Amino acid sequence: MAAIESLRGGGGGFMFGQPGIHGVEEEEEDSPAILLSVVAQHGQIGLCFFDSKDSTLNYMRDIPDNHELHLLARVIQEVSPHVIITSAKQERCMTRFLQQLGSNPDYKPEVVTYPYVDFGLEVGKQRLLSAHLPFLPASTSERDKMSYLSSCISFDSPLMLRAVGALLKCLDRRRVGVELEDSSVGVPILQFNAYTLKGVVCIDRDTYSVLQIFKSELHPSVYKLHSGEKEGLSLYGILNRCRCKFGSKLLRQWFMRPTQDLAVLQRRQEVIRFFTSPRNSDALNTLQSSLRNIRNIPTLLRRMSLSHTKVTDWQCLYKTVYNAVCIRDTVRHLPQSIHLFRDISEGLSDDLHHIATLISRVVDFETSIAENRFTIKPDVDPAIDDKKRRMMGLSDFLTDVARRELEHLDARIPSCCVIYIPLIGFLLSVPRLPSMAEKEDFEIEGLDFMFLSEDRLHYRSQRTKELDDLLGDLHCDIRGL
Repeated sequence: MAAIESLRGGGGGFMFGQPGIHGVEEEEEDSPAILLSVVAQHGQIGLCFFDSKDSTLNYMRDIPDNHELHLLARVIQEVSPHVIITSAKQERCMTRFLQQLGSNPDYKPEVVTYPYVDFGLEVGKQRLLSAHLPFLPASTSERDKMSYLSSCISFDSPLMLRAVGALLKCLDRRRVGVELEDSSVGVPILQFNAYTLKGVVCIDRDTYSVLQIFKSELHPSVYKLHSGEKEGLSLYGILNRCRCKFGSKLLRQWFMRPTQDLAVLQRRQEVIRFFTSPRNSDALNTLQSSLRNIRNIPTLLRRMSLSHTKVTDWQCLYKTVYNAVCIRDTVRHLPQSIHLFRDISEGLSDDLHHIATLISRVVDFETSIAENRFTIKPDVDPAIDDKKRRMMGLSDFLTDVARRELEHLDARIPSCCVIYIPLIGFLLSVPRLPSMAEKEDFEIEGLDFMFLSEDRLHYRSQRTKELDDLLGDLHCDIRGL
């Protein structure tokens, strides 16, 4: 049986229509149901939904969406599905989206999760071929059925086809619309409809190709020939003058789903009109310079939350926050009658300046780069400063300890040194003598043999044990703090 999870919670969440719809409650026998299946992967979503009122399967071609899944939120707001079907193996953005959706007290659809295998591309195609289509003669061959289906539904949208497979499985299991029929009767699909969001212009792939809105070409570089594509001569390529990849990605989304909202179009035009004026070129250049240094903050914060932070991550975070402050301060001196400038001025708070100052005061970037590890500046943490001072004087101290240890060793041993190995501690290191052929020869009275490395023998002595207790694991303590 499929794992069924009904997400519950209180407060916040998305504010969708049709309050009081609960997937876990008993539906009236004749009440129509809408079941939506969705797959989100690598910044794109594919979805479809079945409306039992008229037995139609509605599908939407694969389309880019952001990490907040705003496009999916709009679809759910318009469709108001009773059931949402998704994969048990899903991206973090989908998990977060469903949690937020479940916290809305006014709208709680039932969430059904199926194993990842039920969302396979070939599985989806086979289930579509096996679907009950009453309008086709029973004698229709599989080949003819595939030809007909390819004229009704977009087979060049793999995510959507994967969602279709899971949707058809759910329909068959729940016997939607055929609860009282014989088990051999499948759930009928009477029509296929291409679904488009309200206020969005629907453009098919052929139109995009003919108008050369996008055009992918193999990268001319030998090193990138097999690893990626570049934008060729296209409308998007000509108009894309964005200074950061997030701007380029947003512009592509605008081309992928052009809006019909006149207010949105007019707001964009007023910004273009402002920056194309020669007298505003200084502000334009300042903003472009700052935008070049904006990095992927969600990815950085995710790595930091998992303690996988590199020195370069701290550099990128600092540059991004610092340049965000510059963008905000620049925009605050521009006409606030322009909607975009007002949004930026209000949206980027003074907390950004505090964060930038804090990072600058704490992180020692110069030392961090030299040592290839996160290092903080002096006078930030007295405990760390004390341990660092002890570390700085450790070399001369260990040399003195080694000299005294040598006085108690066999006269045949010409030299020794005391070394520190993180997580192991302090060890006495001596050269391997020619007479030390077997492991039995490594034994030295008063010392505990640890290991052999590069013709040097390493021992733990009473003095090194005292050093462990006295100095502890300084390296790890400092990094831990």
